[in-house]
Amino acid sequence: MSRHLIILVHAAQEVAPRYLRSLEDKLDVPVDFVLVNAGAYSSAYVRLAEKLGRLARQSAHSCALLAELVRYAGAPRNLEGYDTVTLASFSAGYALVRAVLADAPSSERLDGVVAIDSWHAGLEADGTARDSQLGGLVRFGLQARERPKVCWIAHTDVRTPQTGPGAFASTSQVAAEVRRLTGLPGAGADVSAGGLRVRAEDRQRQDHDEHVAALTEWGAPWLADAVVELLDRRDRLGVAVDDDPPPTQPGAPLGVRALKLSQAEQAAGVKERPGGEHHPRILEYLAGCMRDGKRIGKWLKTDETHWCAAAASWAAYSAAVEGEKVPHGWRAGVIELWLDALANGAARGASRIRRGEYVLQVGDLVILTRGGPAFGEGRDAFRKTNGQGHAARVALVPGDDYRTLDANVSDQWSDVERHIGNASFVGAVSYPQLEPEVIVPTDDELEGFVALEAARLMGVSDSVMRGEHGLDWAMGQLGGG
Repeated sequence: MSRHLIILVHAAQEVAPRYLRSLEDKLDVPVDFVLVNAGAYSSAYVRLAEKLGRLARQSAHSCALLAELVRYAGAPRNLEGYDTVTLASFSAGYALVRAVLADAPSSERLDGVVAIDSWHAGLEADGTARDSQLGGLVRFGLQARERPKVCWIAHTDVRTPQTGPGAFASTSQVAAEVRRLTGLPGAGADVSAGGLRVRAEDRQRQDHDEHVAALTEWGAPWLADAVVELLDRRDRLGVAVDDDPPPTQPGAPLGVRALKLSQAEQAAGVKERPGGEHHPRILEYLAGCMRDGKRIGKWLKTDETHWCAAAASWAAYSAAVEGEKVPHGWRAGVIELWLDALANGAARGASRIRRGEYVLQVGDLVILTRGGPAFGEGRDAFRKTNGQGHAARVALVPGDDYRTLDANVSDQWSDVERHIGNASFVGAVSYPQLEPEVIVPTDDELEGFVALEAARLMGVSDSVMRGEHGLDWAMGQLGGG
């Protein structure tokens, strides 16, 4: 089934039920709806865009800025998990949308832009909205006219300062300039062409009431109608709505791919939230946990739950492709990970690792006790700690010292230096490695190798015959000593 994400920028949680009801009433497919609220003014969203931009520059993701926004918003899935992404804004939220549209790869990946009395700009000398600040919106609007995208802009007659240092264009002035620059035909309060639509709203006498009504009255059905139009356009223009994205073929071992996902979570700043609020990404880690064949995640509803095992499991199962075997289940308890590894033959005890019989690999999970030393490395390893343990992903193995990326250390993802001699070290869950590539030489390469080897052997024989070296040296050269 298709997966669709809608992010509404600059709205409080109190309005979420209203928007969810409109989406559920008008759509026949499930959607994920999340809110972003960074502050009262557009400057707060400029700062947020700069923060996400710094994270994006550290990422190899092709649409890094949009991917970072999806993570920041706390969407249940990563960007790759969605068929469509719609970015809506109310009031000051336009500043964040503008930054996303200015990033070409992110703008290309975006499917919908919806304005709910949003989008302001500076003023040109002729009193119109400043074109240089509308470039991304205009480009997206032009794409929406022809492609399976939507760009819906609803504006009001709320006035803004028109003179002095604090002057800026109103949403109506921005809409008028977008209509002109996109060549949107026709006159009137509601005009459209393809997936581009601009509509005027005028329902209240007072500016304040008019602006609030945008968010609390007509904004929800406007957004839902826009998403309906997006899915209809995708269907009409030949984009299959219900096709799941193709799986990514592994180009690295499973553990390495799981490590990369974990590093992205760390870069996104996933960590526990104080008070009664809980980070939705941590709740996602917990949601998939299984025990005795039953999903127990529905009872794990706080980010204060120990989440190291759940996060390690989430990374592994998110990185795995169809048919790929993960050496453990999706678990909430570290002891369960270790028991799975023992049962699956993937457990590598601490004593074997210390003797050098097994070398830790990047991407493996190390298993440790918490609150006391390990009691051996079998099923009873956690006896002295009342079953309490910790799991961490191996990130670097320079020797007996190694580095891990741990979930739930200082309530967040953290890099930790470790040593295989630590008393808490139970062992490691060995992740499957890629089969080594077998290179079969061509006939020409084989013939050349034989010729070189024959020449080398003749050289050894001649050196012995000339008395330059003895038989012991010759046997060494031939591999016999």
